[in-house]
Amino acid sequence: MRSNQLVGRDGALGYLVNARQLAPSDPNVLDATNQLGILFQSNAQKALREDRLDDANRWLQNAIELDIDRTVIATMRADIDAARIGNQRADRARLLMLANQRIAQDRLVEPKGDSALHYLDMLRAADPQFEGLADTGALLAARAVTESRTALAEGNFDRAEALATAAANAGGQTAEVADLSSKIMSARVARTAPITAPVPKVVPEGQLRRTAFLTEVIDELGVANATVVRARAAEVSEVFDVVTARAVADLGKLGNWCLPLVRPGGVLLAFKGESASAEVTMWTEALRRSGAMDIVVTLYGDVETPTTVVEVSR
Repeated sequence: MRSNQLVGRDGALGYLVNARQLAPSDPNVLDATNQLGILFQSNAQKALREDRLDDANRWLQNAIELDIDRTVIATMRADIDAARIGNQRADRARLLMLANQRIAQDRLVEPKGDSALHYLDMLRAADPQFEGLADTGALLAARAVTESRTALAEGNFDRAEALATAAANAGGQTAEVADLSSKIMSARVARTAPITAPVPKVVPEGQLRRTAFLTEVIDELGVANATVVRARAAEVSEVFDVVTARAVADLGKLGNWCLPLVRPGGVLLAFKGESASAEVTMWTEALRRSGAMDIVVTLYGDVETPTTVVEVSR
């Protein structure tokens, strides 16, 4: 111990372990064991102060091998565990700080390895109950929804979709994110639809007074490519890119009447009320038999009672 060679092949630990086996009650052996245990504890504390947890743990293992007082060993282990917990908390607090910084810098999802979502995901994986995580997640979700709407308005659908996904992953409101995702999908479909030259639009109407009203509106607005025909849907032989329907019947009947008028790749827009989602659940199979591919419920209008539209694509 005087040469400070405490462990190793020619260290004090090995000699004392052998000495205790030969003379466990010898006062000199017991005194040397006590002194070496104090050195191990002192070295472990020094390593902890210098944030060298692995070294501190090695000194603890040496103390266990020396079989020093169990109370001293328990104290060393508690000090190391406390330091480890403190380091973990500091690391997690740093992840939370980085996530908030990236939100302030508007780096919500990019770059992938240095974005707010990246650090939030790392913190959630390490400690899903960490203090402040929920608030930062809510802030990121709200910012992502706002940025997604901006990107959608600018026609940047890829960014809009990435931000909507980030909002969902960050814990955004399910209904709000679902509505946003639906609008992005609808915008994609509208953009990819083939652009054709204007063709006459047929507006079938079964009641004479409505036919007269629509004719007056078309004339007043000067719409040149629209024609009003007094007829029911079943009496129209053409097919169209878009067909609209008022809430005159349930979705099963509307699909049976109107989907034959929608060309493949087109869409039926059925105006419905608050029961739209329930109707979709009830009549999905019937709509599919009529030729429906995708069925989406979308709300339009930033008002207290928005317009509900069931978008049925062929």
